[in-house]
Amino acid sequence: MTEKRHLKERLDQISRPQLMNVLAWIVAIAVCILIGAFWLYLTNFGPAKLSTDPAVWGQFGDFVGGAANPVIGLLTLIALVLTIVLQSKQLDLSTQELSETKAELRRSTEAQELAARLNALTALFVEYRRLSEDKEAEFTRVLSAPTTLGANVQLIEAVKRERDGLLIRKQQIFDELEKLSGLVRQAAQQSIQPDEPASGGSAG
Repeated sequence: MTEKRHLKERLDQISRPQLMNVLAWIVAIAVCILIGAFWLYLTNFGPAKLSTDPAVWGQFGDFVGGAANPVIGLLTLIALVLTIVLQSKQLDLSTQELSETKAELRRSTEAQELAARLNALTALFVEYRRLSEDKEAEFTRVLSAPTTLGANVQLIEAVKRERDGLLIRKQQIFDELEKLSGLVRQAAQQSIQPDEPASGGSAG
């Protein structure tokens, strides 16, 4: 198990260009082996001219196959393993890119939703500020208006309660607006800056 784990770790450390170079070398070695087998046969057993006897061609095929097939089979197995590793790396890369795209899309959607809420809350705050200013002006007019004492006191109290309620609600909206603005700024920074890789562990 330990040897398999070490082998897997070493294969994972090989980059894609390195894998392509190894595969190219395997193909080149296989071609050289075939050429070498042809050359050995022609040098030692080859006739002066091409034979028309099928038995001679059968002997030639047996020699080339027996000399080259074991090595080419081993090289083919190595190439197959490297190809699987290369495909696995490509799959991991595609999965990682898909995850990053989904995360970026999620952050963008959240930022858009926060921005929409911020705009709506800003418009609501502006409206409540206008209403509170109007109510404050009405309260000032009521205070200065000449009328009977009892009616004037009741009107002043009613307008004052409305004004205070608007001021309280305006302050609540302002607090929510400040909090939401912070969330929007944080979401915008996260959408611009890439996620930092997590640290390997704390120091002992």
